[in-house]
Amino acid sequence: MNRQIAFLEIHQFKREWAILPEIDDLSPGDHVVVRDLEGEELGRIRHIDTGDDVKNIVLRKATADDIKLHEQLKQEAKEGFAIFCQMLDEFKLKIKPIDAHFRFDRSKICFYIYSEIHQDFRIFHRTIASALHRRVAIKNVGVREYTKFLGGLGPCGNELCCRIFLCEMRPVHLRMARQQNLFVEPNKISGYCGKLCCCLRFEEELYTEALTAFPRIGSTVETKQGKAKVLGIDIFNRKVLVRIKSEEELYLALDDIGEWQ
Repeated sequence: MNRQIAFLEIHQFKREWAILPEIDDLSPGDHVVVRDLEGEELGRIRHIDTGDDVKNIVLRKATADDIKLHEQLKQEAKEGFAIFCQMLDEFKLKIKPIDAHFRFDRSKICFYIYSEIHQDFRIFHRTIASALHRRVAIKNVGVREYTKFLGGLGPCGNELCCRIFLCEMRPVHLRMARQQNLFVEPNKISGYCGKLCCCLRFEEELYTEALTAFPRIGSTVETKQGKAKVLGIDIFNRKVLVRIKSEEELYLALDDIGEWQ
């Protein structure tokens, strides 16, 4: 059964869905206390939807004391991050420290890093945990998340979409470019992070739905001139590029195309 759920931003590298309690005064932008599989966190509602199979639960709207404690934990996280960076220099590990987050229930401090190569830092992990007298988690973020943290301009000249409005970093596939007739080299449609541009999936649903009305490229269709092979399609003008028996290539309106196979 679908229930009202909220997408929460707990930290810039930690976003989760949670079931909303049956109260009417919660809206995007509100801070809430949420219980996840490890304990309690404080997050901000980004947007509200309906869904199921969500394990986290919003316990209540954050109070003034909750916000005060959250700000205090942010300061403690900064202090822990300074120690973390200092010890990284001592261990000479080739990783880039990014940020630290103290769980709202004080159960653990998490350090976020970026490393292009796999490294064994188990000894460092134990050492930093002993120095802080805390449970410690060290998480290596992906290149897309790291790029979002750094910020910058995309190929379009605008600020990165992930930086200004994207909530989730969803996968982007090359087929999304192909179905939009963007038959170019991957590096020409890649973003600052080196991965395919997130904007390629913005119109994916529109193209997927529109393509259901068109014959597949390579299929054979019936036309007034006889059977023809489909070479291409023009979704916006609702036309199909075909080659007829005489080897002539021409665009035909979709409505002039008969059955296809």
